[in-house]
Amino acid sequence: MNCTTAVQFYFRQRVYTAGQVGTTDSWIRFRSLIGENVIETFWTDWQGSYGSQQIQAMSMGVYDLCTLRMDYHPDLYALLRTREALIIKNASPTAVIGGVPVRSHPDVYTLWGAVDDVRSMRKVMEFKVRRFETK
Repeated sequence: MNCTTAVQFYFRQRVYTAGQVGTTDSWIRFRSLIGENVIETFWTDWQGSYGSQQIQAMSMGVYDLCTLRMDYHPDLYALLRTREALIIKNASPTAVIGGVPVRSHPDVYTLWGAVDDVRSMRKVMEFKVRRFETK
């Protein structure tokens, strides 16, 4: 794997407050504690799609489809399977304002499909992302 693209992950958290109508959404950046170090940026092998895969994606209105491969992280894997996620390519500081990812930013992607534990070995995980298309 050639992990040369830095990414950050944000997960939607919906909170219901008693006595209020509806829920409040916030985005929480994924952080991992390894020893005494907090890791917020992860390295991935980022590959754009091409050929028939790109043609099929374009027929569904997706113009920027990419496949990411990275080291397996059990907590991140569990969140990607169960929560709405936004992925910030290049860990772009301009893609997040006030702790909220800017969906119209060209470096903000959303998970498209399921995350895969490659060969069920808990070594590498792979998933597809697509960029939000805005007008």
